[in-house]
Amino acid sequence: MISHHLHSTTVVPALSVVRVTSVPLDVLHVNVQESIKHLFPCQSQVQLADTVTFHGTRYSKGMIVAYGGTAGLPDFAEIVQIALFGEKVHFIVKTLMSWYDEHYRGFHLEKTDHITLVEQQNLSDVCPLSAYVVAGKLMVTLKRHIYMEPTVRFRVLIDHEVKKLTLKSGIPSTVDELVAAIQEQFAITTEISVQYKDEEFDDFFTLTTTKELKDKDTLKVVHVPLNITLTLVPQESTPDTSSVCSLSESVTQSDSDDTVILSPSPSERQNPWPAVFPIPTFSHNTELALSQGNEIYLRDGTLLTSPSVKADILERLAEAMFCYTAYPNDAQRSAVAQALIEKHPCLKEPGSFNGIYGWQQSLKYKCGNYRTKRKALGSPELLINSMKYKMGDDRKPAKNIKKPKRAEVNYLPQHPSGETDSSLENVRLDLIEASKKRDVKSINDMMARTYSLRRMEVVA
Repeated sequence: MISHHLHSTTVVPALSVVRVTSVPLDVLHVNVQESIKHLFPCQSQVQLADTVTFHGTRYSKGMIVAYGGTAGLPDFAEIVQIALFGEKVHFIVKTLMSWYDEHYRGFHLEKTDHITLVEQQNLSDVCPLSAYVVAGKLMVTLKRHIYMEPTVRFRVLIDHEVKKLTLKSGIPSTVDELVAAIQEQFAITTEISVQYKDEEFDDFFTLTTTKELKDKDTLKVVHVPLNITLTLVPQESTPDTSSVCSLSESVTQSDSDDTVILSPSPSERQNPWPAVFPIPTFSHNTELALSQGNEIYLRDGTLLTSPSVKADILERLAEAMFCYTAYPNDAQRSAVAQALIEKHPCLKEPGSFNGIYGWQQSLKYKCGNYRTKRKALGSPELLINSMKYKMGDDRKPAKNIKKPKRAEVNYLPQHPSGETDSSLENVRLDLIEASKKRDVKSINDMMARTYSLRRMEVVA
């Protein structure tokens, strides 16, 4: 028989239909109408049949087909009508509730009122099934094993929000596919990386392979900071490379002679608060203690509680935070503490509900002490909030604090080296005369020199 079919010259059509009925689209169920309009926008008539044979498999009205799945088990639907679109076969089906009955080695089915449209090639198994009744239960038994990718769910932490991610196709095979699914699900347009929470260490680690994931795991989205390339304008002054606040401070050169280009001084704050705070390098002794502490923590979970190490860490963190803002808020201090324990898990605070609360409070007081030191050194953005600059009812230490707005940088820089209010006022008068002559080079230089004076006038 097999040899006969293999060598037969008879051509068997892919699609065989006995009787077809043409009906208007608008007489069908609304769910089916929407699906057909989406797939075939120009379709106004639908060809319906009760029985078809497609690639040797016979489908009839009332048969059960496997479509979709839940938790690794197949879901089922009953064929209500068969719709034909050219050589494509679609089924108008009524979905069924199902659960596996171990005693009967079959699936117990219950009908629902939900109707939808399913293409034949999207079935979980192209082999149709017939339902039967046992002890008043509508049952169906699989003719062969159907492999189903289980639906997985993840708890996703995005910034300060907790969201749920459901992947019906199972765990993606690569990290890139998982990242793409997260970006699509939550409309994230920026570049991100993903961390997963390890149950053994109770901490987040960078995800390198999806084989480490399982259903209901916790994921954390980390925003990757943008890499911005600037064309630098050469400056005569030499920046202080020993400072943590040493930044790239120059602006893109313009081709227009009418454009005034400012060249900020190296001491000015140019960068906004980063999406992921970069933990600085600490002193040699502290780095050595942290390296050993992390090894011990990963081995037996022992935390590092050295006062000298904590003091050095707080000092360096306060200095690094001042590079971005003199007045960090609670969320920013929390982000710094979180970044610290992610890089050095041995620094988690014992007894804390989240491991970072004590660090947040310590950073709060340390930043206050650091501001006091910088104010004594004459930092303008701190002196502007001193009592002598306040008037009337505002003469209180914590009232009407002047500080940069969100994303505002270079708020109140210091005067250039060797300059005073009087000398800069003379430069400002020279600037007025130079503007009348359209001397762009001189205007550029004098505007850069007097920027701190003009900012003081605006802020004060």
